[in-house]
Amino acid sequence: MLVAGLCVEPVFARSSVDTLISGGIVYNMPPDTVIGISDGKISYLGEGQGAKALVTDTTTRIDAKGASIYPGFIDLHTHLFDTIGFENVSCEVDIHSSSSSKDACQQRAEELESGQWLVGYAKGLLTANLKSLTPKEWLDARFPHVPVVICEPHSSVIWMNSVALQQMKINKHSVDPIGAKILRTPQKVASGVVLGSLSEMVLEEALRTHEMDMNQVLNRFETLALDLQKSGITSIGESGGFWNHGGLQFWQKVAQDYNLGFRVSVRPRLSPFKGVNDQLVQLTSMYRNDLNALFLLNQVKINVDGQYRLGTARLTQPYDKATVPSEPNGLFYFTPTELNTWLTRLEEVNFGAYIHAEGDAAVEAALYSIQNARQKSDDQRFTITGMQFIKPVQYPLFSEMGVTVNFLFNAVRRADLAHDQLNHAKVVSIKSLEHFSTSVALSSGGFGAHYTPPLKRIAENLQQPTKYRVKDIHKAIEAYTIEPAKSLGIESVTGSLVIGKSADLVFIDKDLTQLSAEQIAKSTVLLTMLQGGITYQHEKALPMTSGSNSMF
Repeated sequence: MLVAGLCVEPVFARSSVDTLISGGIVYNMPPDTVIGISDGKISYLGEGQGAKALVTDTTTRIDAKGASIYPGFIDLHTHLFDTIGFENVSCEVDIHSSSSSKDACQQRAEELESGQWLVGYAKGLLTANLKSLTPKEWLDARFPHVPVVICEPHSSVIWMNSVALQQMKINKHSVDPIGAKILRTPQKVASGVVLGSLSEMVLEEALRTHEMDMNQVLNRFETLALDLQKSGITSIGESGGFWNHGGLQFWQKVAQDYNLGFRVSVRPRLSPFKGVNDQLVQLTSMYRNDLNALFLLNQVKINVDGQYRLGTARLTQPYDKATVPSEPNGLFYFTPTELNTWLTRLEEVNFGAYIHAEGDAAVEAALYSIQNARQKSDDQRFTITGMQFIKPVQYPLFSEMGVTVNFLFNAVRRADLAHDQLNHAKVVSIKSLEHFSTSVALSSGGFGAHYTPPLKRIAENLQQPTKYRVKDIHKAIEAYTIEPAKSLGIESVTGSLVIGKSADLVFIDKDLTQLSAEQIAKSTVLLTMLQGGITYQHEKALPMTSGSNSMF
């Protein structure tokens, strides 16, 4: 790596450049460094005078004076298609209201065609105060004639009414499927609450009754894609749950017929109740690993447990107040044995895994399974996300086994969640992870009103107590560039400013390394480039000209 202030000889790989960027502060490079781009890749890094002979009459010159230039940001955890697909068919249900007046979901229920489900969403499905009613009874009172499923987004928790339960053949005699839990009343009657893999199956069934309007989906995609590009993002890891409901076809169509505008790695979510062999065959047919392409499909998403805030993350210590009385330590959606089978067999089809594990028992199961998988192959990419608790003796294992840890939210919030001193002592520490040279990535999470751009996310993290933040601004930049690139297996293509890598760049109006966290949050992305092409340009446009005159 080149260090600012050193005199270095220019490095170049072509006799001419398509684009030359000068005048800006190039991250981790000496002053007066210019960037040359040819065929979408970085072909020159060095002093301006050394690039003079590479400029032709067709070279586009970008004057980046006043701007700083970084590798394009990489967001490891997005739900882009989920957001679009769900918005298309769902309505928000106010489960905390006792009003009998007709709401938007009740109006939509009246407009459904025969056979269609009502799909809704709400927060607090496991904590709602319905007085003496079960969730099924509450829904039945409002939606007595159509099947209804209400989900809490990204939680694997749903409510169902009686019509929906009947259609899915869930009754007092039903057994809990693998990786799922049907909550019941003391009389063993289904309460309408379903957790885990069965919730995903119910949602799939509900979504099948709605035809997707691809034109509407694509229009919404353009809006959300622009939000990413405005934020300086050039690559994403898509952790979609709806890939069986048009998600895969959507990404294939966009990659084939449209300008994606960023690199996307799509991760199908594995199911614990579907056969391993059948899913491996399906994964083989979907495999995409051309690192020069913008569409990749070489990893899966695995939800090992639930969420601590809902009482469904799997802990070694029982919850003070269990959400599921029969599971006082929380839930395993994939048991340790199932997880171990999957991670060792994914090597057969060259897939890596992006693993959600919040509780310390879930993290332990994930690390054990990765350790076994590593005996077969060192090439698979493994990432653990959502981690909130960890046994301190396990901190060294992440680096030893080449596992990336991804953080979606500020760790200081997790400290406030701990029920007791034992769990509090196990709250994950980013400082401890970095002490053992663990690959740490940050993600924004969410879209639309819930989206946090990388610059604000970096600023938020740097303002946390030392234990819960990355070491400094350089580590924060790496957590949005080279570290997530390693997680996705694309570090040879992007994630740093190196000759031969894709010209994925973000131009920012200030030098982030010289700013306070508050100033970083207020910084502006001026321009985003993917493979040397401009995907976003701020209204404060950087001067661009063509030709070789007046360059130096």
